[in-house]
Amino acid sequence: ILSSHRQKLSPLQGTQRVRHSSSSSSSSSSSSSSSSSSLPSGETGDPLESLHDDIDATMAVLAEIDTKTSAFQMQSGLSCPEGCGRCCHSPTVEATPSEMLPLAAELHRRGEAEVWLEKLNNVGDVCIFFAKDSNSDWKGRCTVYPWRPSLCRLFGFSSRRNKDGQAELVECSHMEKGQLEKASAVVREDIVTAPDTSLHAMRARMASPGQTGQLQVDVMNINRALLVALDKYSTLRYFADQS
Repeated sequence: ILSSHRQKLSPLQGTQRVRHSSSSSSSSSSSSSSSSSSLPSGETGDPLESLHDDIDATMAVLAEIDTKTSAFQMQSGLSCPEGCGRCCHSPTVEATPSEMLPLAAELHRRGEAEVWLEKLNNVGDVCIFFAKDSNSDWKGRCTVYPWRPSLCRLFGFSSRRNKDGQAELVECSHMEKGQLEKASAVVREDIVTAPDTSLHAMRARMASPGQTGQLQVDVMNINRALLVALDKYSTLRYFADQS
C-alpha cells in the first residue's frame, strides 16, 4: 500500500472530479478565485500534495503499529476468536479524521466517495464498513482492513499504564481465558513488551502537521471521522482539479 499510494492518488491521473453542487456552474475565472479564497488561510503550494504527504506519514505509523502488535501476538500467544467481530460491532469505536484520510483517499481512487458520503449521512454509530455474518450474532469482517485506524489495530494487543505506572494488557474479554491470563502475566512482569495504546494512537493521529490541522486532535465516532475526512479530501481534490 505504501509503495504505490502516491501513484494511485495523483490528481493528474484520470478525469474524475469531485464537485460540490454549489460550485459546479462557476466559470473558470471565478472558480480560480473561489479556489484561493476557499482554502484554509496559510496554505501554500499544492494543498492536495501536502495532504498526500500526511496520508503517507499516517500509513507509515499504522504499518509500524501492525508490526508491533503482530510481534506481541506471536510472543504472547494471544489471538482473537476466529471470525470474531464483537469489537467492530461496538458503537463506541472512535478515530480522528486524520486517521481516516487514507481511507478517504482510497474511496476517491475507487470512484466511490460520493456514494459513501451519502451513506455516512444516514448511518448510526456502528462502523459502516463492518460486514456482519448473517449466520452469527457476533461474527463478521472489516471490508476496509488495510485502511483501518489505530484503535482497530491496537485493541486487545496493546498495553496501558495503571495508577502505579505499571504496564497492563488492554484486554478484550472475548478472548480465550487461558490466553488472556498468560498474556497479562508476561506484560505485567515485563517479559514481553506490548505497544502502548495511548502513545501509538497519538503518533498515528499526529503523524504529520501538514494539511490535517484540527483533524488530528478531534476524536469522534468512526463514521463521523470518515465523513469529515471525506469532506476534507473532496474539497481539496475539487480545487486541485480546477487549477
